[in-house]
Order: sequence, then structure tokens, then C-alpha cells
Amino acid sequence: MTLIQLSIGHPIAVVAVMLMVLLFGGVGLWHMPVQLTPHVREPTIGVDTQWNGASPTEVEREILSRQEEALKGLKGLRRVTGTARQGKAVIKLELLPGTDSDHIALLVSNRLNQVGGYPKQVQQPVVWTVENDDEAMAVFDLSYLPGNDRPIDTYGDFIDNVVREHLERVPGVVRVDAYGGRGQELRVVLDPVVLARYRLTVSEVADALRRADIAATLGEINEGKRRYVVEVSDKLTTADSVKNVFLRAEEGENGSVRRVTVGDVAVEVGLAYKNWSYISRYLGQPAISLYVTREGGINVLEAMRGLRAVVAGLNEKELKREGLILKQSYDETVFIDAAVAMVVQNIYVGGLLAAVVLLLFLRSLRATLIVILSIPVSVVGAFIGMALLGRTVNIVSLAGMAFAVGMVVDAAIVVLESIFRLWQEGYARVDAAYTGTRQVWGAILASALTTVMVFVPILTLELEVGQMFRDVAIALSVSVMLSLVVAITVIPALACRLLGNTPVATSEPPVWMAGMDKVAQRFVAFVIGFVRYVSNGRLRAALVAGTTTVTLVLIAWLFLPSFDYLPRGGSYNIIWAVLRLPSGYNLSNAAAIADNIENAMRPLWASETGPESAPGQPPKIDAFFLRAFRGGVLVEATAVDAQRTADLRSVLSEAFLPREPGAISHVFQPSLFQGTGGGERSIDLNISGFDLTQMLETARRVGQFFTERLPVKQGYLLFPQTSLELGAPEVRIVPDPLRLADAGVTAFALVETVHAFNEGLPVLEIDTNDQRIDLVLRGVEDRIAQTQDLGALPIVTENGRILPLSALADLRITA
Repeated sequence: MTLIQLSIGHPIAVVAVMLMVLLFGGVGLWHMPVQLTPHVREPTIGVDTQWNGASPTEVEREILSRQEEALKGLKGLRRVTGTARQGKAVIKLELLPGTDSDHIALLVSNRLNQVGGYPKQVQQPVVWTVENDDEAMAVFDLSYLPGNDRPIDTYGDFIDNVVREHLERVPGVVRVDAYGGRGQELRVVLDPVVLARYRLTVSEVADALRRADIAATLGEINEGKRRYVVEVSDKLTTADSVKNVFLRAEEGENGSVRRVTVGDVAVEVGLAYKNWSYISRYLGQPAISLYVTREGGINVLEAMRGLRAVVAGLNEKELKREGLILKQSYDETVFIDAAVAMVVQNIYVGGLLAAVVLLLFLRSLRATLIVILSIPVSVVGAFIGMALLGRTVNIVSLAGMAFAVGMVVDAAIVVLESIFRLWQEGYARVDAAYTGTRQVWGAILASALTTVMVFVPILTLELEVGQMFRDVAIALSVSVMLSLVVAITVIPALACRLLGNTPVATSEPPVWMAGMDKVAQRFVAFVIGFVRYVSNGRLRAALVAGTTTVTLVLIAWLFLPSFDYLPRGGSYNIIWAVLRLPSGYNLSNAAAIADNIENAMRPLWASETGPESAPGQPPKIDAFFLRAFRGGVLVEATAVDAQRTADLRSVLSEAFLPREPGAISHVFQPSLFQGTGGGERSIDLNISGFDLTQMLETARRVGQFFTERLPVKQGYLLFPQTSLELGAPEVRIVPDPLRLADAGVTAFALVETVHAFNEGLPVLEIDTNDQRIDLVLRGVEDRIAQTQDLGALPIVTENGRILPLSALADLRITA
């Protein structure tokens, strides 16, 4: 007995199986992660190494070169990028598709552990992994509750130690980045006059502090049945413990011995807030913003529910005690809900239109109902396969389902038409169902297999394009194969029960549509007559075929759309603007530029001028984030009217118009596919070599070449990833060995003294109040206001003399 006969003979079993498919498909849909776009894996491994206060040249020489040498020869890498910044080295390793990122990360960590010889102030390298679609799913802003007048930037440590810790525990959250807060440091303020009085140098104080902060295991002692671990621990944890650190002993009056401690030579020892490294503002006010980054492939809706619950708990307890509150200013699930709702609506509309078309051609309510019942079984059942294959619900997979609505009825229509025709010819219902299905099942099998075979190459691709469109391939393939099974089982079983006992005459359709029938009859008569006319002569047939081919080719050529990798457009209600300043600009200049940008955009802030915009004017701005740093200014803005976000681009472009020589600005709206290999439409050009001066000259010439041929007026933009300059202006200190020897000062002591009295010398990290902070040596005041002041910086020698820096070294200013 064939499957067709089993289905016709056991209709109850067919209905039961159909309901089970719907049930398991619904369960699979319920448990599938929901995202905006497919999960595209482009794993990247990064290495961050901090060296506070070091110049990019020092970072490259002492850190970056050594690490890159150690990482040579790793397999599975597509590209390695190393960047030397002020006080930081960053290495990014982009992996080839299919490479085991965990294994490579382990190899990277092992090789970095073998790198030695770093300067003392260099911190341990931090290895991290990230995927291409790890994106910010939410942004929260910290604001005051009534009665709290404490500066918002002083909550930096509280955010790091309390708020971030709670948010990063939420399943699916990779990390939380906080902008706008300043952490604390334990500051030891030194006066060179006091140091000279005690004949102590900055290096001696720093070395004493490093030696005093110890913790070590010294083996074990076995005594009887007990084993004792021998430890020594004398950690610096408070300001008092730092003050009590012994520096030296000196002979006092009457032959007494006096012990000199840090408290004797320090003007001040206590907690203080670090200097500004950047400025963060929200709608013109100082702010702390928290960017919550999600993991790729998670259920964003579920993660957001967990995140909101944690934020609500923080607002009720920890934040309320501090007089603070977290407010959400960006929510990725808004776009997900809107996009999913739109695609689901299209699926419903597509199903309704399919039913209308079927009714027009089949002219039978019963026959139309039979075919329509096959749609939910095939579409919902496809979620079983997608869930088993680990796919997600996103706009691409749902678009595949929308396509499937029109495709899954093909096999059902063919089978039903065959059954319907035999039934009208007088066959019994069972005979018509069996014979009609048996006659066409081979044809619909071939049709289904050809459709599935088209998507096989996409299913096997590991590149971004394969990962991106795999959801469409799986959705359509599973739906089409299920529709084949439905066509040879469900359709004949339902036809036996719903067609009725008496055949309907072909001349009297069950559903009569007077106007439509007349049009259809004339159309059929025209088509049949035209086919007969063309078939009667070979020349006519060739002429019609040639004319049709040429016409279709011409139409395709005239209306051919432009080629692109992914759809254009930025459906995100956010627009980014970046201003990159030339090397050497300080934070004060960047802050002044940021003030001008805010003043230019302030009339569009809905918080100040209302949410409604005048006719013909740009939309009002709902949220306006600004960060100013030494290298430039970054702005993120959202519109009150999400449909008009792109209209803000021209206004921001004018506000960000570079007015400083060498500055570059870029304003863009991120695409929906920003994290799926799409990104911006750009051509990346990398220039490498051994001579930095020659490389920069080549880069300038290449930039001029592209600027002339791809002008800004036509929408093109040249945006170098690095400044086309050798670096920031420097005051280079060249120690004189002879003068240093005469003064009894080592080159290392000179470096530490200048570092302490200029920007502060980080000595070590200490544990205090359940957090790790820097212990920093600083001067009594900011002695350097201009480059000429550097030569007068006091250097304390071991014999108690105070010499200016210019007496021990030559100072050269480089541009």
C-alpha cells in the first residue's frame, strides 16, 4: 500500500499528524532566538595592553613589535592589525570562516605569556574575543534624583563596581561600556623642596612603595597530620598604610635615629579623581552613558526582558540609595518588534491574496479551502527544521517564510487540480483522489527537488554571504519539501471528505462571478486563438519568440536596478557623526569644538524647543549623545520621528563641517546589516611598508588622487583610519650621560621624576574598599603650562640638590 493510499484510507491519522506538525512547529518557534538580522560569525580576537602615559612611538617599540613577533605563524588568520595609541597597544586578529576562535584565543594567550621585557608600568595583556554582530542592544543614561547635587562624573567607580557588575550578569550580555565617569586614584603629592631636605628622589619613593606592597606564598610546613601554607602579606590598602611606608633612617639630634616615612615627605596622601581623558554629555549636560553589548545568536527579546528587570532592581535599591536613576535611551527590540510585525503582516496579506487568486481560478470554496489548509502546515512546520538547525527568527528568515507562502501552494494546486478534473469527469471521490495524485506526484517531486537544489550552494558556504542567506535557504527548502509531503497526503485525504458526492459540471462553476467570468472567457478565447494562429506557421512562431525575447531583454536592461551587496537604507533610528582632528589637538580644543556643535544643534533638541518641527524643517532630536576626546568629537543622535532620521544627516554634516586644517568629518546612518558583513559601502585601501615617511607621502598622494576623481559633491568621502601625519608634536628629552653622572642621577630616575611632576607616575595597583585603584605620585601643582616650562621642571638628586631638567638633558621640539 502506497503513502497516497494510506493517507486516503486513514484521514484521521493524517489530521493528527498535521496537528502534531503545527504543535511542534509552534514550540520550535517559541524557543527560537529572536533577532533583527541573522547571526553572522566573523570572529575577531583582540589584545589590549595598557601603558599609561606612554607615547605611540614607545608603545610600538616596547609592546606592539614584540607581541606581533610572538604571534607570527598562527593559522587561520585573515588579517592582523596592530595599533599603537597614547598609552595603549591594540592588536586585532580577524579569523577565516570556520576557524575555531576558542583554540586560537588559547594559542594567542600562551604566546603572549612568553613575551617578556616589558617596562615596569606596562600592565598584563588582556585577550578578548568578539563576533561581527556583537552590537549594543541598549543604552542607559545615569541621571540624578531630586536632592542629589554631587557631580555625575564622580560616580565612575560606583558604576564600574556595582552597576556594570549587575548588568553583565544578565544572560546574553557580553560587556557593558561606561562613558563619562572618572575613577579614583590614591594620590601621593610630593614637593621637590621636601624631598631635597630628606635627600630623597622620586624613584626612591616609588621603589619603596613597590617593595612595601607584597603578597607571596613561601611554601608549606607539614606538622603531624596538618599542612600549613606559609604566606607573607603586607598589602597597601589605605592612605594610612601608604603614609607609614618606611623610606630611610637618618641620624637625628643627640645620636638618635629617625625613621623617614612617606607621610613625612608627602604634602598630601589621599583619594582623588583622575584627570579627564574625554568629555561625555547628553543633551548638553555632563552624563554617564552605559552601552550594553549583546552576544551574537541570542534571543534579544529575552535578554532585554532580563536587562530591564535588573535595571528596575538597581533603581529600587543600589541607585536609589545613591540618589541616582538609570533611564533607557536606546532599545534595539523596538526595531526588532517593528520589523518582525511588518514581515508577519506581509505573510498574512500574502496568504490572503493567495486564497483570492485560488478562488478566482478554482471557482470552488471547498477546493480553495483544501489548498489554503496546506499553507500553515508547510510554513509552521518549517520552524521545526530551523529550530533543529539552530537558526534564529529574524527579518531574513521571516522573509523566506513570506516567499514560501506563495511557493508551498504550487504542489497542492497541481495535485488538487488533477483530483478536481477527474472528479468532474465522473470519478468517485476516492478514485479521483488516488488516481489524480498518482498521476502528478513525480512531476511535483522533480519540481520540489529542483527548488531545493538551487539553495544547496548557499547552505555550504561559510563566508558572510552564506551565513547571511542561509536562513532563507533553510526556510524555503524545508517549506517546499513539507509542501510536497502535504500535497501527496493531506490534499487527497481532505479532497475525499470536502469535494462532495456529486461532481460539479464544468459549465456551471460553484462560485459565479458575472463580470469576472466574462473577462476570463474573453481572455481564454484570445489566448487560445493567438496560440492557434502562431502554431500554424513556423515563421510566425519564430517571429513571436524572437520579438518576445528581445522585448524582455530590453525591458530588463532598461529597468535593471543598481548592483549592491546588501539592501541600502538605515532603518535604525540613530545617526552617527565623527570629527577627527589632526594629531596634537588637546582635550580643551576638542571640548571647544564640541560646544560649537552643541550650540548649532540645540535648536533641534525636542527637550528645549518641543517635539514638533515646522514644515520643511529637519525633524526634532530626541536624544543627543556627545563625546569629546583628544582625537576628535563623536555624536550619536536619534530623531523624534523615526521615519525622518535620515533628514538629520544634512544638518549634522553642516555642524561637523571641518574648520580646522587637516580635520575630517563623517556623518552616516548605520544600516540594518551593519553587523552582518554589510556595513558601509566603502573600498578599503591598505598601504604598508618599512619607511613610515614614504608610506605617509604615498597615502597623501593616493588620497589626493581619489579626492579628485571621487569628489565630495557626488557623495563620496575619503576617511583615513589613521592620521596622515607622523604623529603628535613632541617635546623630546635627550638625557646627557655626562651631566647625569656628575649629578648622580640615573636616566631611569630622570624619567620617573619628569613623569611624576608632569602627568603623574602610576606606581602600582592597590586594593582599597573592595576595588583596585592606581597609586600615583604627583607634584604639588601643575608646573607645566607651556612647552618652555618643561626645562624648569625640578629634578631632585640623591645629595639633596634641585636641578632644572634643562641642566641634565637637551629638549627638542618636533612637529
